[in-house]
This record gives sequence, C-alpha cells and structure tokens, in this order.
Amino acid sequence: MHPALTLDNLKRLPPTLRSAANAAISPNRSVADLRRVQRHLATATESQFIWTLPVFYINLDPAAIPSLDEFDTKAPSSDAVSAIGRAFCSLEELSVMRFPESAGVYIWPRFWPWAQFIHLYRDYLPGIPPQREDDFCRALLSFTVTLTHHRDTHARIVSTPWFWYLLGRTWSHLPAIKDPSKQDLAVNDIAFFLIEEGITKPPNMDEFLSGVGGTLADVARLVISFTDCILPKGDAALDDRHIHFLAFILIFVCFVDPALAAGAQPMADLGQFGKALLERNFIGVLIKAICSLSKSVIRDALHPAQKAVELLATVLQTRDGYSQILAAIDEGLLRALILAAQSDFADDLDHEYFVRLLRRFLFHHRYLSALGRALEGIINLLNTAAFRQCKTYKLWNQFFSVARERLEVLTAVDSSKCVRNVACDNLQCCEIGVKTEFRRCSDCQSMYYCSKTCQIMNWRHGGHRETCNSYGKLLLSAKNSFGSTARQRSFPACPSTSRLSLGAAQVTVFDYTQGEVWISVEPRTVLDTVEGFSGVEWTNIVSREAASNGTMEIHVVVISGLKGCMTGTALGQPRTC
Repeated sequence: MHPALTLDNLKRLPPTLRSAANAAISPNRSVADLRRVQRHLATATESQFIWTLPVFYINLDPAAIPSLDEFDTKAPSSDAVSAIGRAFCSLEELSVMRFPESAGVYIWPRFWPWAQFIHLYRDYLPGIPPQREDDFCRALLSFTVTLTHHRDTHARIVSTPWFWYLLGRTWSHLPAIKDPSKQDLAVNDIAFFLIEEGITKPPNMDEFLSGVGGTLADVARLVISFTDCILPKGDAALDDRHIHFLAFILIFVCFVDPALAAGAQPMADLGQFGKALLERNFIGVLIKAICSLSKSVIRDALHPAQKAVELLATVLQTRDGYSQILAAIDEGLLRALILAAQSDFADDLDHEYFVRLLRRFLFHHRYLSALGRALEGIINLLNTAAFRQCKTYKLWNQFFSVARERLEVLTAVDSSKCVRNVACDNLQCCEIGVKTEFRRCSDCQSMYYCSKTCQIMNWRHGGHRETCNSYGKLLLSAKNSFGSTARQRSFPACPSTSRLSLGAAQVTVFDYTQGEVWISVEPRTVLDTVEGFSGVEWTNIVSREAASNGTMEIHVVVISGLKGCMTGTALGQPRTC
C-alpha cells in the first residue's frame, strides 16, 4: 500500500472535512457523502487534496462493479446504484487531482475497471449525467497520460486490455472537438501513445483498429485528418508545440507499415496501410509538412523534417508512389525541396536523391510539362540570395539548367510550326509524310502506312501478321506498362539536331541517366545483355532495319538504367513506334 493511500492521512484533515471524509468511507456511505467531500475540496489546499486520496481509492473498489450479465438482464440493485454513483464521483475527482506519481501503480487497477464499465453503460446508468463519448474518452485519456510519468504505472497502462481501444476511440472523435484548446490537449495525449512500439503487437493493434473503425483504411484516414489538423494554412511555419506532434505521427506510420521504415527501396511494394495513406494524398501532406517545417527556426524541427523527407523519398520509389510523381510535382514537390534547401537543417537532407529522381522525367513530355509549371511557381525562390547561398545550390542549379533546356525543346516540339513526320512501315515504300495523314495499325498501334495498299502489303508479305500481337513488349512501345503515348515515345530523341553516321550493327543511343542527354553511336552488341531486348519485337525491329537498305535506323533511349528502343527514318528522325 502506498503511504498516500492509508487511512491515517484522514486524521490530518481539518475537522469538518475529516468528518465528511469519514462518512464517505463508512459502511453506510452514499453518493451524497462523496459529493459533500467534493464541495469541501473546492476551497482545500493542495495537501488536503492528497490527504483525501484514500476516500476515492476506497470507493473505487472493483469488487463493487455490478456483474455485466446481471446488468444486461435486470435493473441494478440500490447498492449497485450507490456504488456506481460513488465510483463516478471518484473518477471525476481523481481526473483533476494531483497525487504522488508512485501512487499511480496502485490507483490504476481500481480506476481502469470502473472507467471501462461506465464507458460501456454511460447512457443507461442511474444517477449519472449523460456522457458524450468524445468528452468521456478525451478526459479518460488525459488522466491516463498523467500517470505515465511513473515507469511501472506506464508499463501497466500500456499492457491493460481495452486501453488501445480507448486510444483509437479518442482519436476517432478528434475532428468533433471544436474547442481549439481542448483539441490541442487531445492531440498531445493521442500522440504521446502513438510512438509506443507495443501498439503494433497483434492484440494491441486489433484493439486499436476496433477503436478507430475496424480497418487500416480508418487509421489512414485519421492520420491524414490528424496531420491536416496541426499543419498551418499557406506557407506559415508550424507552431512549436505541434512540431513534436508531427514527429510522433511520422514515427507511428513507420511502426504500422514496415515498408515505410525500410528506407528508399526502388520499386518495392507498400503494405496495406501505406497504400491506404497514398489513396488519401499522403504525398501532399508530406509536401505540406516539409514546407511548414522549413519555415521553422527551432532545432526541434530537424527530426520531423528529416523523417518527412525520408518518407517522401521512400514512398516515391515504391511502385504505388512512383505513379504519383506527376501529382507530387503539381502538389508542390519542387517548392518543398527548395524551401528545405534554404532551411537551417538543409545539410542533413538528401537532396541528391530527389535530383536523381527528377532527372528521370526530363525526357518525359507529360512530366516535363508539369516541371515547367512548377518552375514558374517557384521562380521567386530561385532568385533569392538565400537559395544562391545554400550548400546545395550548385546541385539544384545544374538540374534547373538542364530542365530549362529540355523545356525549350518541349516548346519547339509542341509549337504549331513543328511537323511530325513518319516513314511508311512498308519497307517496299518507306515514303515519309505527315504523321496525322498516315494510317496506323489499330491492333499494335505501332506501325504507320501511307496507304491502305501499303498496310495490306506489309501484313501479307512484310511479316507484320506474325509480329503484330507481340508488339508492345519493349519499354517505349505502345502497349508498355509505363503507358507512354506516341508523343512521349518521339520526344526523347528530339535534341538530335544533326545526323549521326551509323555503320553496320550500330545504334544511336540517347542517354538520360545524368539528366542532360548524351547522344552517341554504339555497337548493337551493347544491348545483348540488357533485359527486355529480346523476343519477337526486338528481332523484328533488327531484321527490318537490316532489310531497309539504309532507309531506317535504330534509336535507343536510356533512362535511369531502363532501356527502350525506337526505329527511325533515314533522315535521323525517330519514328514513333
């Protein structure tokens, strides 16, 4: 027994309060007796509060909790009604009372069973005012946090059945709390327990999921709403007290989905939770968080900023996240990274990764268009002294220089003066003309013909009948999994302003792995060991080039280690296959 809970403490109370306290622990005690003690405590000293602690401890005897089976089938007895009322008074008082932290390990086993019982039956208990669940859960969790400063009490709390359910229920009610001060307290209390590694243990996670709604998708919804709740509007700096909350939530998501904690693994798969986060614009939330943290001047912003950037890098490299890079650029990815480059913690962030990532899309018509729009939106940031003085300025400046060059090419290609030509795929013809005036094979969508006659000839005598269904295997072909369009397939070779002389068994290589395109002529044997350059489609392309008597050539585009091919005309213009 803790010294603060012994009845001897009642002897130290002033006479009137001592008399009320003794009545509240007598065999015939009533709810009115406890209410009388509460009224006296309204003017009591802090010491007197602690000396009355045994009164509330005794009235929380879990042995007095009515049997749930009996409670479900019949009205409670008068003794049960009295016990419930007195327990409710005791919970109320303990929730606002300061008592020795070491006493918590004794109080918790009595406090918690009664709290759980009252939560379950709060709408049906006689003598208890109606309880809104959000208010009850919030107050209960707040009291729980006050006990966790004691190590043994903390360990007992997080191992108590139903505790994680309470955490989930409190979180699910967070949007309903309209009072900003109460909402801040609730956010603080929730975040406190989210970084408990024990939350991912199966029994605890099952309880937690039941509390939030039943599924990981419900948790993902709460993560996004929770973060939106604390992130400021616009480009304002994140409030100091919310920086810690954001750090906790970022740690939590890594606990729940190990794929997010594994670091950037190219083309890895996210778990169910990570996928649910992506569906609710997790990337946009991370970008917004980086912008806000970059405006912060306190060192505590370093950890959540690092974590947000790491998570963003991790997500964008997964299969699911990679497909959302275009949306990320439109959400303000460049703005977030440039603000981070100018922040006090820029040296601790991996900017090279993002530069390498964005370089992959300088060949891509659709993504380069988005980059162009993003550059227009951050031109004011690029011209500041703060950006020119940051340590990553040279790295970013090189990237933006290449991006501007590619945007000039893009503008030229998209201009009305740019006429896209193709060569007829009937090798007996090879007539060159305006692409929009040619017929295209409706099946493979890769072959163009100047006339119906040429299309029939190539089908019957040119071998297209045997190869049509096989087209689309190579990465830059019409049916590839990257979804590249005809415009996209023609754009990468556009910087070729002069014809390169090809010899036998050679190809023109457009290398984009370093961002700026490098054009060279290479032996065809360099492709022998590259995955994807085999099969019917590649064999057909090679044989067609050999049979064209110099009217066709092979172009290969290299993008971050991935290789794709396209045939071209004798004029050196890549044909959109």
